[in-house]
Amino acid sequence: MVLIYSTTPHDTDEIVSLRKTINDNEAAFSALRSVHSVDQRRLANQYDALMAEQRPTYPTEEQLRALDLVTTLVRDDIGYGDHLGAPRDVDRQVGHALPRSVSFSSSAHRINIYTLAPYRAMSTLHAWAFTDHDIQAFRDELKKRSLRIASEWEHEDGVAFQVFDARV
Repeated sequence: MVLIYSTTPHDTDEIVSLRKTINDNEAAFSALRSVHSVDQRRLANQYDALMAEQRPTYPTEEQLRALDLVTTLVRDDIGYGDHLGAPRDVDRQVGHALPRSVSFSSSAHRINIYTLAPYRAMSTLHAWAFTDHDIQAFRDELKKRSLRIASEWEHEDGVAFQVFDARV
């Protein structure tokens, strides 16, 4: 609501009294909103700090197992995933479905690895992201598996690598 500052030649005692009540109520509401906003920010910061403490160490065991499967798929030239890297029905039927934290598109030779981080309170940002150290650890794991990285890039919730069999 907007405060009413102006007076008019048409003011009556009742209008003046009502204007004062409206303005007093708005001032009281603004004070409450300010206290609430400060409290909400404090709670959101506390939530974000607690959430950040839950950050896993990357790469996770699940992601390492997924990279083992991707290595097999690449080396044996087995088709996997749709163009985005989501498992197809045929992939699930043969037991090749990757976990949500890793996707692979054999047609694009692209591995997407996700943090699966939740969102921060009152924000559209994730609670955490991969660090340079995490990304280097993924590079090292891919090289250990004899996968050559042709290109890589970071995205909203992770990192992507275009890989090929380095043994060829």
